[in-house]
Amino acid sequence: MEQERLMEEGRTDEQPHIEDQKSFCDRCIVCLGPRYVTLLTEEERDAVWHMRRQVVNNPKPEDAELQKQVLLLWNTAFPDEKLDLFEKGQGWKKLGFQGTDPSTDVRTGSWPLEQLVALATHHPTEFRRMVQEASHSASFYLFAISCFNVSHMLVLFFDLHTFASVSPLGHVPRASKRQLRNLARLAGLLRWCHPGKAGDGQLLCRGRWVRVMKLEK
Repeated sequence: MEQERLMEEGRTDEQPHIEDQKSFCDRCIVCLGPRYVTLLTEEERDAVWHMRRQVVNNPKPEDAELQKQVLLLWNTAFPDEKLDLFEKGQGWKKLGFQGTDPSTDVRTGSWPLEQLVALATHHPTEFRRMVQEASHSASFYLFAISCFNVSHMLVLFFDLHTFASVSPLGHVPRASKRQLRNLARLAGLLRWCHPGKAGDGQLLCRGRWVRVMKLEK
C-alpha cells in the first residue's frame, strides 16, 4: 500500500513520509516495548493519507468559486462596504492581498483559502478584529498572505504535501512521528463529529457534546 502511494506521488523509498521513517526505538520494539514506539496504526495512516489526498492538496478553485470565497472574506471583514460582484481593484490590499487580483495570491491549491474562509465563517468577530489590527500602522502586515503562509507552513510541518514545495521559512524541521500520530488521531475522531451552534466551540461526537480541547476525554 505505501509503495503504491509513494509511486503515485513520484517519490521513492529514499523520500519517505514521516510515518514511514523508522527510528532506533521503532526498530527495537522487542527490546524497548511498545511504550517507546511511535508507529502509526493503519487507521491513523489512512487518516493522514485522507488529509494529503482529499483535504490539503486539492487544486486551486475555479474562478467563479474563488471569487465567491474572496467576496465572503471581504463582506465579513467590511460589513459596511459589502460587494455583490467581484471586481479587481486596489481595495483587495485592505484585506491583505498583494495586488489587485486575489486569485494571483492563491498559488498552493485551495487549502489556505479554505482555512481563511472557515475562520471568517465560524469566527466573524475575531476575523474582523484581526483584519483591523493587521492594517494598523503600529502592527501592519498583509493579513491574507500571512494566513496563507501559516496554513502552508502547517502543511509542510506535518508533511501533508504531495508535491515539491518551499517553506516561507528556511530550515524548518518536520513534525515528529508522535506529533503526526496525534494529528491523525484528531482527524480520525473528527470524522465522527458534527459542529454545534456557531461560535460555541462544541462538537457532537458519538452522541455527546464536547469541546475540541476535551476530545481526548
